Amino acid sequence: MSRSGSAWGERGARVSAPVCGWITEGTLSTTSLVLILILGVTYVGYPLLIAALASLRRLRPPRGGTWPSVSIIVPCHNEAAVIERKVRDCLAQVGPDEPVEVLVGCDGCTDNTAELARRVDDPRVRVFESPERLGKSAVMAECVQIANGDILLFTDADAVMRPGSVKQLVRWFADPRVGVVSGAVKYTGADGSHCGRGEQVYWTLEGKLREATGGAGWLLGACGPLFAIRRACYRPMGEGRGDDFELGMAARLTGYLAVYEPEASVTTSYHPTGKSQFRRKVRIVSWFFRSGLVILGAALRQRRFGVAAQMLMQKILRWFSPAVALLLWASLIADGGICMVLASTSLVLFLGASLRGYITDRRGKAGGMCGFAYYIAVTTAAALVGVLKAALPMPSRQLWDPGVQRR
Repeated sequence: MSRSGSAWGERGARVSAPVCGWITEGTLSTTSLVLILILGVTYVGYPLLIAALASLRRLRPPRGGTWPSVSIIVPCHNEAAVIERKVRDCLAQVGPDEPVEVLVGCDGCTDNTAELARRVDDPRVRVFESPERLGKSAVMAECVQIANGDILLFTDADAVMRPGSVKQLVRWFADPRVGVVSGAVKYTGADGSHCGRGEQVYWTLEGKLREATGGAGWLLGACGPLFAIRRACYRPMGEGRGDDFELGMAARLTGYLAVYEPEASVTTSYHPTGKSQFRRKVRIVSWFFRSGLVILGAALRQRRFGVAAQMLMQKILRWFSPAVALLLWASLIADGGICMVLASTSLVLFLGASLRGYITDRRGKAGGMCGFAYYIAVTTAAALVGVLKAALPMPSRQLWDPGVQRR
C-alpha cells in the first residue's frame, strides 16, 4: 500500500473510532425507562392482566324472569331521512303485548322528523318535541322524565338494530346485580379510506377488551348507539361530556355491574376522511376526558379503588399516551448515542410513512402499512388536541350535530 493510502486509512480510523464509540455509549435514562413502562402497561400489561382476571369471572345471562317495562329512547336532530324506519325497527324488536314504548326526542328539529315519527300509527310510540335546541343530554333527560319504563334503552336514529337486540339486552336485567348493558356497533362504508380501515382495526381490538371486561361485569362506559340502563342508575348531565360513557359508569359507581352483550348490535354508516376523523377524535377525547376525570374523582371519593385503577389504566393513560410518546422521543434524543439514532430514525420513517399514506389516501389507492401509519398520525394528533381542549374552559353552549358526528 502507498504511503498516501496508509495515511488516509489511519486518519479514517481515528475519525470513525470516536463516532462509533459515541453511538454505542448511549444508554436509557430513568426517564426513558419510566415512559416506556407507562406505554407498556397501557397497551400490553393492562390488557393481558384484565383478560386473565376476567377469565376467572364469567357472567351468564339469567334464564327466565319477568319481562320488565322498557322505554326505547331515540334522541334526534333533523333525522327525517331515517326516523320512520328507526321507529318501525324498534317496534319490530318486540312482541305487541310486551310492555315496551318508543320515545322519539326531537331536539329543535327544523325538518319534519316529528311528523314522520308520528306517522307510525302505534299507541306505543310517543314524540317529545322541543322547539329550540337543548342538546342531546338534555333531550335524553326530558324523555326520561316522561318515560314509563323501568329499563331505559337508548339508541341512535341512524343505527340499524340486529333482530333480537332489544331482548338480548333486556334479559340481563333479570339479574338484580346488573345496572347497565351495552351493545356493539358495526360500521359500514369505513373501508373506503385509510382512516376507516384503521378505525375498523381499532374497534376489533377494542371489542376484544370490551368482551373481557364486560363479560365480568367490569365494562367501562357503554356503546352510545345502543345501550340499556336501569332507571335507578340514570343521572342527567350537561353537554360537552360523554353521556354514554358517563351513564355507563354511573351504574358502576352505585355498585351495579356493567355488562357487554355482543349479540345485541347496531350497524351504522361511517365514511371518514382524515379531516373528519381528526375532528371526530378531538370531540370524543375532549368529551370523554372531562367525564373520565369526573368519574375518577367520584371513584376515589367513594373508595371504589378498583374502578379508579381501571379508569386510570384503560382510559386516562391511553388518552395521555400520545403526550407520553412525544416525551419518550425527546428523552431518547437527550440520552444520546444509539438511543438518539434509533429515536430519530424511527420518527423520520414514521413521518415518511404517514405522508405516503396521506398521499395514497387522497388518490384513493391502497396504502398498506403506510395507510395505517397515517391513521395513527391523525388519531395521535387528535388525542393531543382533545386533551388540551378538555383542559380549557368549555364554550358557553356546545350542541351535538349527529350529521357531522357520523362523518
